[in-house]
Amino acid sequence: MRLIHASGRYDRKVRIRRKTAKAQRGRSSLISRTESTTATVFRTRAFAALRRPGKAARGDCTIEHRRKRWKRLSARVVLVSKSYRLGRRCWVLVARMRRRSDGYPLTVITAHLPASVEGQVARLARRMPVTLDKQGAAWVEAARGLRRVIEEERRRRPNAVLVVTADWNINLRSKVQRDYLQSLLGDTVTLAKPDRPWADFPGTHGRRVIDWGACSEPSVVRPEPRTAASDHRPIRVVW
Repeated sequence: MRLIHASGRYDRKVRIRRKTAKAQRGRSSLISRTESTTATVFRTRAFAALRRPGKAARGDCTIEHRRKRWKRLSARVVLVSKSYRLGRRCWVLVARMRRRSDGYPLTVITAHLPASVEGQVARLARRMPVTLDKQGAAWVEAARGLRRVIEEERRRRPNAVLVVTADWNINLRSKVQRDYLQSLLGDTVTLAKPDRPWADFPGTHGRRVIDWGACSEPSVVRPEPRTAASDHRPIRVVW
């Protein structure tokens, strides 16, 4: 089973993002996205795209699925941090699905955590003194809120496989930061392994690895080709 996770970029032209989405849909029946907008939710006869379910929903995440292969049972967004900069808040998108061929239960959770926090999180991970600014406090609040969402989904659908993807906005090339993130997420899901040594894994944003997946099953992340639709490299989560 596989899912492609891809961050967009708000300033990229819609036609470029549509072309990229079409190519990615040829490689996976499940796709999650961050930095998506209303204009970049490309619904087709073949693919459904979920964003902001409900009038009060917010956030910049999208979850897409091939209609013939998957049936979406329900969806929701959850506010996990109220203290994001510039009046923005951090939301988590959740989609509960079932594979049409055999009833395979799957829950996909996607998030975009606050940016400009890597130095603060690195100090937290090393248990060094640090005074969190508003961004840093929002990141920790969002990560803890995401854990609550994950654990709630496990209680609601104990037999479903859980896949979590996100732009974490910390550098997971660092073992200290990976271990810290794992401690915040709990033991319901485990961060995926890279398909090669960490030193050889290509960065998803420059040399930094900030886009990644976690799963309730053993999983691996493989790099996807870079695209013109973003300054992030997409990844593929395989379980």
